[in-house]
Amino acid sequence: MTNWVSTKQATELLGVGPTTIKRWADEGRLAHYRTAGGHRRYRLSTIEALASGQDADRQAAAGHTAQRWYEYLRDASLDTVVSRMRRLPDQTGDWYAAAEVLGAAMDHLGRRYADEACSIAETNIVTWKLLQTASATAASLRAPAGAARCLVAAVPGDLHGVGAVLAQLCLRGAGYEAFVLGSGIPARQLKQHLAGSGLGLLALSAANWHTDPVTLKQYAGEISGACRKESIELVLGGQGAWQDKPGYGYRCRSFMDLRSVIDKISLK
Repeated sequence: MTNWVSTKQATELLGVGPTTIKRWADEGRLAHYRTAGGHRRYRLSTIEALASGQDADRQAAAGHTAQRWYEYLRDASLDTVVSRMRRLPDQTGDWYAAAEVLGAAMDHLGRRYADEACSIAETNIVTWKLLQTASATAASLRAPAGAARCLVAAVPGDLHGVGAVLAQLCLRGAGYEAFVLGSGIPARQLKQHLAGSGLGLLALSAANWHTDPVTLKQYAGEISGACRKESIELVLGGQGAWQDKPGYGYRCRSFMDLRSVIDKISLK
């Protein structure tokens, strides 16, 4: 191996996706140059030093269990949670892995509520603190000039839209100019919004209580036609009963699935 490595080699050495490598390069964390063909090459010594630091960070991240993050969200101030959340992708590898940790914390909260181990008030406090801090963190991730615009929305019936907010965090970390539309948007109104929008990607989130595949298939069918017409990439995310193989777009069951999809889209 030479003193300089490709993006693919850097991803293998660091264990993160190419969008994360490119973001770190844009932030000045990775020394690099561009070949005559426009491809990035990264200094191997910098990659190796970062990999060594990541090993220590990932060991520290082992303590960031679902329960620990649940406790942060329950007990810590908003500023403290935001500060910890901003460090999380460096500890876990990228924003997709960070979103998995935060999602697991919400699953832990759900299990506590089901076991009557916490009150409705505590459940709402933890949920809204996550939404506030994740939104604030996403807003701090500035997209590069000319970045593709992305819209994230939770399907009707998703009260809090936690999955959509965490997806926005991932997409802004990947360099998209991503916005959350919210939940409860009827398909007809969303289709109208897509017309002539110039969006590059639409991500729809359905939580695990969306168990009716017929309703979700109908919703996705209406939206996918508009996305196809406008050449908008479509992602169907979350644990809801989406079709495993939609006629148009991609199905993601986890944020790591979303990373794979975004990597595929970036190579088109």
